[in-house]
Amino acid sequence: MLSRFTVAGPLAALMLVLVVPFFAWQAQIGERGLPVYIAQVHHSPYGQCWAAVLHISAKGPPMVNAEIETKEGLGERLKEVFSTRAQRVLFVKGDSDLAFGEVVRYIDMARGEGLPAALLTPGVEREMGAPGTGCLTIPNPR
Repeated sequence: MLSRFTVAGPLAALMLVLVVPFFAWQAQIGERGLPVYIAQVHHSPYGQCWAAVLHISAKGPPMVNAEIETKEGLGERLKEVFSTRAQRVLFVKGDSDLAFGEVVRYIDMARGEGLPAALLTPGVEREMGAPGTGCLTIPNPR
């Protein structure tokens, strides 16, 4: 009986020595990935809200609020659009045939400009209804 405890004690100590640094290392790594929000609809009694929407298509150039932009000039255009806006969130809408990796590139570019990005899903668009009846928001922007 005594020999079982003499072997288990050092093994438990060895496990602690190996496991504790691993958890400390994991805590240092922290959060990884690209933070993306899902757009939500807020029905406002104050009238129409103005959201900045980036529409990405596999067949054509990107558009910001229905204005055609080039990929190279998009960063400057976003700076211009958001220079006077109180709501600094870019809503991103991608065509269904577009690869998600392409959407991620645009979201990463928006993050580089200091803008949180929110995905505009077909369900959110249906919920908005007629133009001017709902505002796009995101929950707890960072």
